[in-house]
Amino acid sequence: MYCAHGEFMTRWHCHNDHWQPNFKYECAKYNVPDGSCSNHHTHYIDAGNKEILYMDRFDVNCPTGQAFRGWRGSGGWPNLRIDYTCCDISYHAPTQHPTFVPSPVPISDPTSQPVAEPSAAPTLPAPIACRKFAKADLVGTPKPGCAYFSDKDIGWSKAPDGESIRGAQFCTIDEMELDSNNEEFAPLVEKGISYMRVGRGVVIEYTTKDGKRGVYNGEEKDIVHSENDNIKAVVIKSTGVDSIPTKCRDM
Repeated sequence: MYCAHGEFMTRWHCHNDHWQPNFKYECAKYNVPDGSCSNHHTHYIDAGNKEILYMDRFDVNCPTGQAFRGWRGSGGWPNLRIDYTCCDISYHAPTQHPTFVPSPVPISDPTSQPVAEPSAAPTLPAPIACRKFAKADLVGTPKPGCAYFSDKDIGWSKAPDGESIRGAQFCTIDEMELDSNNEEFAPLVEKGISYMRVGRGVVIEYTTKDGKRGVYNGEEKDIVHSENDNIKAVVIKSTGVDSIPTKCRDM
C-alpha cells in the first residue's frame, strides 16, 4: 500500500472480503513540496502457520521531518517484517510580507522582564505513573519514554476488548525503578505481569521472582512466552527522549 507522490497515508484497514484479506487505505495531499524519501524496516516476527497477529507491535516510526507514504510486508519463511517509506514534509518558505491580520501578541501571558535568577539548566520532567483498567488504554505503541504493563496478554488479538485488567503506564526521561513498594506496580507483581510494551527510547531491565535477569526492548519475544507472571521488579531506562507526558489523561 503506497500513496502517490505528494500524498501521505492517513489510515488503513484490513477486512475479510469473502475469506480473502482486503486492505483499504486513504491518502491525503498537503501543502508541502514533494521532497526526498527514505526506506525503513521493522524487526522480524515468527509468522509461520499463524494468523496475522500483533500488528500493533511493529514499531513503525518515520524520522523527524518526514511523514508516512506507504508500507508492505516482507521476509522469508517463517519471518515477517514491515518495509515502509517516509518522505520529507518541509513546509513552503514563508511569505515576504507580514500577514494581513497578525496576532496581537506572541504569547498570551508573557513576563514583563527576565527572571532574576534563572536556572542553570532545564528542569527535567518528573516521572509519571498511571493505573489503567481498559485494554484500549494499553494496546498500540506507547509514547516515547513510556512503558506499559498488564496482568493479561492484551496484545493477543482474541483478547476481549471489555476484559477487566490490572494495568499501568509509566514514563520517564531518565531512569525509573519499580517493585512491590510502588503502589501502581505492586498490584501487577501480586497478580502477575503477562504483557509489556515500550515506546521509543525505552529499554526495560527486569528481575524475576526466582532471581533471573533479562532485558526487554520491544523486539524480543513477548514475555508470555518466557517470564509470564514471574517478574517482581523492573528498571525503565529512557534515552534520547526530549519530553514525556506530565498528566495521565495525556498518555
